[in-house]
Amino acid sequence: EKEKSKYKVGDELVVKVTLVLIHSNCTTAIKGTNFKGNGVKILSGTDWKELSKGTWVRKVKLQVLEGVAKPTLIATRTCDRDGGRGVLTIKM
Repeated sequence: EKEKSKYKVGDELVVKVTLVLIHSNCTTAIKGTNFKGNGVKILSGTDWKELSKGTWVRKVKLQVLEGVAKPTLIATRTCDRDGGRGVLTIKM
């Protein structure tokens, strides 16, 4: 909703994640996308919603934790073709 230029410990934010499948017949289900926080706690997330064929979106609610200078949210997908990885760094 309101993006800040910098976040501080304890702040909560909602991140919109867009995933575009590059292979039209991926054998890994969309729910096979894994999220890991480094310096952020994942509080909740919406279900994936398909915007168009192969393009999915969801929102993930995070809270910034102390002890990490550059908190990140990492999304990974593993499949037999290529998989993928995305990293969002939160400015402190």
